[in-house]
Amino acid sequence: PKNEEVSLASLGIQMPYSMQAEQSVLGAALVDETVLNRLITDMEPEMFYSDQNRAIYETIAYTESEAVDIVTLVNALASNKTFASADDAKVYLARIAETLPSVSNVDSYFKIVKEKYQGRRLIDAALARHGAHCTVAQEVGHPTTVFRMVEAGIGISVMPALALP
Repeated sequence: PKNEEVSLASLGIQMPYSMQAEQSVLGAALVDETVLNRLITDMEPEMFYSDQNRAIYETIAYTESEAVDIVTLVNALASNKTFASADDAKVYLARIAETLPSVSNVDSYFKIVKEKYQGRRLIDAALARHGAHCTVAQEVGHPTTVFRMVEAGIGISVMPALALP
């Protein structure tokens, strides 16, 4: 039936995103304030696929009451329940900073995040045109998993014929 909520995974659709590019953009913004100032003019929070990354960006970009540094950011992320604890926020942010390939390539990372966001918008628009509202419940990457889910009555999947055994 139309307008029923459908899991994208049940349709075999994996939404486009790059966790590494998202984290690299955030890492660059944390390390270099001039990067953050540039991103604020070009980047919207919804461009981040990861809820945690989106919340981090919103906190960094839209905190007006005080300057954002690692201490205030960790506190804000723990307070708004983005992370279960301040320690979890600290670990995640440290990993982002440690794995940042290069601040000088931030424009390339931003371009990847933006392209993935545009791909998600196209998928959403195509589904909306057909009256389908979908949310991601579970993404699977292997055809065998999809077959087992269908056999168990969990959902349907759309996949290329080449993936069939």
